[in-house]
Amino acid sequence: MLAVNRHFIIVVMMLLPIAIPAQDSKSRSAAIDAIASGRQNPELLDPKLRDNQAPKLVIRWQCADCNGNEKLVPLIEKSYERNTQQHHYSVSDAEVVDVLITDYRQRSPGKRITLGAIAGNDVLATKVTFRGQTFIVEDDSTNAWTGMNYLCGSVATKIFKVIIPILKQAPKQTDGS
Repeated sequence: MLAVNRHFIIVVMMLLPIAIPAQDSKSRSAAIDAIASGRQNPELLDPKLRDNQAPKLVIRWQCADCNGNEKLVPLIEKSYERNTQQHHYSVSDAEVVDVLITDYRQRSPGKRITLGAIAGNDVLATKVTFRGQTFIVEDDSTNAWTGMNYLCGSVATKIFKVIIPILKQAPKQTDGS
């Protein structure tokens, strides 16, 4: 029996970094102690964002007829992180925001600069889901001087602005009635 328990604890401790994204070593130690002793505290196993923490973006492509640009996702992520820092937040992976890129069109820089609005427009549209709420966040530009970098920054700012009110809401408590 002792050997089984020891193996169980070893396996749990190996999986702990995956199962418990603890924020600091103190809470990680408490989680290890709770699992080893058989008493599991749901707060330790289900961490939430702390004050001044924003959720991490998980961005995926879901365009029917758009050719993905490998630079787009990192641009959105960097703009989002820069936005959180400007508002005194840090990005945490304790919670995530699901971001689906639903529409993407980019003019070539040469056409954009030489033809301006005649060359059409750049478009970036996303579907954002966080804590059960879904929003459409999009922007477009016909400007000759701003391209996709501008749109990525604009969309990241809008995503942050729709998430903040949700973060500031008090958690809803259920009383079973």
